[in-house]
Amino acid sequence: MGDLKYNYWVSNLYKMNSEGIGYVIIRRAQPSGIIIEEPSIRVTEEKKYMIIHNYGGTGFIIKKFPQPFMIQGSNYYALGIVLTAAHTIYSPLNFISYRKKMRCGFSNDNMGLMKLFPLKCYCTESKEELLSSNRNPYCLPGDIALCILVSKRCTIEIEEIPLSTCFEGSECSIIGFPGINIDNPLSIFPYLGKNKAIAKAKIIEVFHEDRVLIESKGKVLFNGDLLEVSCSGINGMSGSPVIVEGCAVGVFVGGPPLEGQRELLKIASMMKNEIDVEEIWNRLISLVDKDEFYKKPIFKKLINDQFVRKYITALLFVKKLEIPEELKEYQKVLPHDKTKIQKLILSSQKECINSIIDIITKCLMQYKNCHEFRYNVAIPINNPLFNIVVDNINRFDFIEKKNITLDQIIDFFNN
Repeated sequence: MGDLKYNYWVSNLYKMNSEGIGYVIIRRAQPSGIIIEEPSIRVTEEKKYMIIHNYGGTGFIIKKFPQPFMIQGSNYYALGIVLTAAHTIYSPLNFISYRKKMRCGFSNDNMGLMKLFPLKCYCTESKEELLSSNRNPYCLPGDIALCILVSKRCTIEIEEIPLSTCFEGSECSIIGFPGINIDNPLSIFPYLGKNKAIAKAKIIEVFHEDRVLIESKGKVLFNGDLLEVSCSGINGMSGSPVIVEGCAVGVFVGGPPLEGQRELLKIASMMKNEIDVEEIWNRLISLVDKDEFYKKPIFKKLINDQFVRKYITALLFVKKLEIPEELKEYQKVLPHDKTKIQKLILSSQKECINSIIDIITKCLMQYKNCHEFRYNVAIPINNPLFNIVVDNINRFDFIEKKNITLDQIIDFFNN
């Protein structure tokens, strides 16, 4: 997944920023024993099924409408349906879209040629965890979303890419728009200690230029709950298709899932939505055992964070729930005025969640056995969620489009 940070300008949501948590550059050993990072291929010709949007992600067209139709109450023609990673356009803490409309194009040069309207986030449809081959769960089950692609011009030529499945060992590639301006390049290239300069140079060497279309090649190493592919990845490529023999076999979503990441995102969501409040502290405490996998005690540091302790204490107090012994000292210094306590909760919530997200960002760079990073992950097309996706699109083919509004389209995909 891309990184998440509090954004004051997006309706109190947490969204991706440039630090990056999700992907790694894949290293390969040559027969001589020399370790290399294989550069991606810069794709100079526009792919009419590939979409770049201004919220930092990639998407691809899986449905081209035979006849574009006017959306009632707008100046837009609907051209097709785009599939992408949900976390690029929806908050993973409450699944609200960052924007009702996003600019997009076939490349960064023609950004704004078309627009994307988010239709459906499938995170809430997923009932099962997505486990990697090492049994670690991916941060966000159901991390796929549909958007409707529109333009004021009905003559824009687009293409769709067919969906299919694949076998382990298949040659594959990822096509997407990398964002190489990473605040913390060690999260993408964590192999050589703390040398940020080398990490930054490797990112440029592998991905060339910011937000240009590239193809990263590799193999399908595992095809289970997740698709594990030996293709290098970076922020901006979330939502890219994993391609085998000209078909999309998965949606590229993140790096190798690591111990504690999924649980941290659950805790952040509980805090954001103030649900299961009595469980938050217990879940945090239980993560301390995961520190054995990391170079530093990152979970212990999180538990000792003052914002975290103040926030949880105040929240438990307001909800009239029992306060753990370890937090009693913070109860003593709570304001007596309820209004001030509520202000404390609101002000400390974003700091608390950012502290949690900050730990997630450090998992890749702090992982002891980073030499084990052999893959990034995608959600495979054989995931049962895609039965829902395909059924939604097929049923949409048969409804009357004349005078249809955007709200009616959104309601159709969500009912």
